[in-house]
Amino acid sequence: MTSAGTVFVLNAETMGRGDDVLGAKLVGSFLRTLAVTYPKPDAIVFYNSAVRLLAEGSPHLEPLRGLDDAGVDLLACVTCLEFYDLVGKIAV
Repeated sequence: MTSAGTVFVLNAETMGRGDDVLGAKLVGSFLRTLAVTYPKPDAIVFYNSAVRLLAEGSPHLEPLRGLDDAGVDLLACVTCLEFYDLVGKIAV
């Protein structure tokens, strides 16, 4: 029997409900922690406004590049990229 891989799903640029500044710090901390811990997830799925985390100018590109370099699949929703006009603007 093989075990299923680990997949995280992010649906917003922030984590949790409440203050968006705190939520942005939390998502940054989450991504930096994933980048330095083992085992790594197999994939991270980004949809809705979370696709902005992958775009040029995102403050979270460094840990995302580290995850990508480590073989983590970073999967962005194409419909969401189109909605936010980010097609061709993904940095990682």
